[in-house]
Amino acid sequence: MLSLDEANRVAFNYLTFEVNRYVLNLKREQALGLGISNEFYDKMQKDVRETNQFLNAYILQ
Repeated sequence: MLSLDEANRVAFNYLTFEVNRYVLNLKREQALGLGISNEFYDKMQKDVRETNQFLNAYILQ
């Protein structure tokens, strides 16, 4: 499995900005196939969710 830094670099290729929010276009099965652990995948999803909440609360209003 990849380190967190390596996993973030790989996942960055699947991150897009759509209609004022970030979307991680990476399914869990794909992530595992790329060497991203379940733990890191969950952390990435949480980080994207929290970033979108921040954008919505402080920037987009």
